[in-house]
Amino acid sequence: MNTTQIMAAVRALLMTLGGYFIGANFFGLTIDAVLWQQIAGIAISVIVMVWSIVTKNLAEEVWQGVVRQVITFAGGILLAKGILTNEMWQSILAVLVAVLPFIQSTQSMGLAKKLKSGEINPVDLS
Repeated sequence: MNTTQIMAAVRALLMTLGGYFIGANFFGLTIDAVLWQQIAGIAISVIVMVWSIVTKNLAEEVWQGVVRQVITFAGGILLAKGILTNEMWQSILAVLVAVLPFIQSTQSMGLAKKLKSGEINPVDLS
């Protein structure tokens, strides 16, 4: 794993954690441990979203990153609320393991095509 991949994994983990914190007790009114947990969840989620955006060079990458972070955040909330059970989560992961290589391959081929056609400058990818 290179540094970029490790940082992407850390961002995904932090976004899930942020979503979990917010979803665990949704916006309480008094300033207590629960509210601080929610504030931490919001802060983590915002930091991860901004981090995801500023580490991208291409507009296409930015929007893909935003969509990934929103989906990850929603997953954290669903887990915190108990909407996703362990069995459901295992089923989702099984489907993702089967589908994600195809999606990654399609993205790579699309990027290679854009590089070859000159639509994307290789310098922009550094």
